[in-house]
Amino acid sequence: MIAGRTAQAYNKRKGRQGAYWEDRYHATAVQSDEHFVRCLVYIDLNMVRAGVVRHPVKWSHCGYHEIQQPRDRYRIIDHDSLLSLSPASSYTQLQSLHRDWIEDELKNDRALVRDERWTQGIAIGQHDYILQIQNELNYRAKGRNCVELEDSWQLKEPLALYVAK
Repeated sequence: MIAGRTAQAYNKRKGRQGAYWEDRYHATAVQSDEHFVRCLVYIDLNMVRAGVVRHPVKWSHCGYHEIQQPRDRYRIIDHDSLLSLSPASSYTQLQSLHRDWIEDELKNDRALVRDERWTQGIAIGQHDYILQIQNELNYRAKGRNCVELEDSWQLKEPLALYVAK
């Protein structure tokens, strides 16, 4: 929703029409457990992967700041919902865990590697969760494969859907 509204506002402001984002928009269903945490950290490290900054603290427009230095007004992230989806029992604990997760990714250079599970997956989670999503998609899941990864499962779209013609 944020991506769509951002594109609409920009197009209106600039008096233009058409695609705003480079690629087609892609949403991935993420199971609310460790998969959610990994997705959150992956997104926070986008500008590190892009080579723009070395740490997300240096990029003021990312979720890292929304979590670590929450604003009283004009928040994008619903902190109560975020806390309920995390393994933390308090927001202070979530902030601490979040900093640790980011630092762990940066130490192990995983922050620099693009992970296709977040860019080509329809859903990420445990096997039962993936089967549930596949079942809910019904006929729209045709051609989508349930793939086991090293530590999770993915409902994956064929790569051909992402290749420009």
